[in-house]
Amino acid sequence: MLRVELKQDIETLRTDSKRDIEVLRAEVKKDIANAKAELIRWVVAVGFLQSALMVGILAKIAQLI
Repeated sequence: MLRVELKQDIETLRTDSKRDIEVLRAEVKKDIANAKAELIRWVVAVGFLQSALMVGILAKIAQLI
């Protein structure tokens, strides 16, 4: 009797652990996707700022010539 209960407890723990791992895996994937999106936004913003700076410098040089 005790052996059957022990097996059931072990199986319950195994099932719960698998479910918890899947939940954590989904959360990590979501966090990685959010980090990628944020990184892309920063790279695009820096690219625009760099382009604006270059245009400003070239315009200033053109005035001097």
